[in-house]
Amino acid sequence: MRKSKAIKMLSRQLAKLEDKDFIADEKWIIHTQDYIKYFFGDDSPQYDYIKKFTFYISYYVNTPDDKIKAEKERVRNNAKQFIRDCSEIIEFKGIINQNHNFLERINNQTLIPVIITIISGILFIGYLFGISTTDSKNVELRQEIKEMKQYNKILKDSLSISPTSKISDNISK
Repeated sequence: MRKSKAIKMLSRQLAKLEDKDFIADEKWIIHTQDYIKYFFGDDSPQYDYIKKFTFYISYYVNTPDDKIKAEKERVRNNAKQFIRDCSEIIEFKGIINQNHNFLERINNQTLIPVIITIISGILFIGYLFGISTTDSKNVELRQEIKEMKQYNKILKDSLSISPTSKISDNISK
């Protein structure tokens, strides 16, 4: 996701808060939590803040209405400022990389033995392949040597027969 799209999404959440007719409640918080978690991650301080955030205020029964209204406005302004701050962070830093690979989901205590096992397996398969290849080459070489010995024997026999036959042919003439 691009920074501009993330900022646009947060701007919509901010626009809801700036609308005086909008009733800010837990639905808005849940919606915003989802965005913040996606943009910053679930271990970020921004996500921790929005998880704990609430629009509910406590007051005494005899608290004047204008103080209650001022407190609600203060909480709403805090939420607005939070959204602005998050937008600013995204604008300058960007959002976290959402393209995680599967290795990031595995802890090191599991990952290291798995990698060692895989590497050992690959080396063992390579060793077996090397032995197999060497054995087949040795068989081929032995076959060639056997054929060469037979060919050499035939040549020796033909050389040993040939001069003798010529000598005997010359003698008979």
